[in-house]
Amino acid sequence: MSQQRVENGGGAAVAESPKVRRVAPAVDIFEREDGLVLLADLPGAKEGDVKIDVDKDVLTISARFGEGGFAPGVEFYSELWPREYYRAFQLGELLDSAHITAKMRNGVLELVLPKAERAKTRKIEVKAG
Repeated sequence: MSQQRVENGGGAAVAESPKVRRVAPAVDIFEREDGLVLLADLPGAKEGDVKIDVDKDVLTISARFGEGGFAPGVEFYSELWPREYYRAFQLGELLDSAHITAKMRNGVLELVLPKAERAKTRKIEVKAG
């Protein structure tokens, strides 16, 4: 029999194959003059685990980690199931999805979503006439 995983520590559910838990990561969004900054908490994920897509003005963040175990050796007991982070956001026409940038640091994903040119405040100079 293959290695089993126990859910909830009490033996309530035992699975022969590993499960993957889908988790909505905690997100903070800040507005700046030039756009938005989105911070997503993805503990355990590395930059190579993260996938960011924009399709029809929907921004999707996903990351999968924990497959193959968290430590070397034969797993005896685990409450750390493989996880898949997933979150989607409607962008709207006031953000420039073509110029989104992303950085990952210590399990926190930072996305910078710049405003579209038409959404930026413009100053119009008044000339003497």
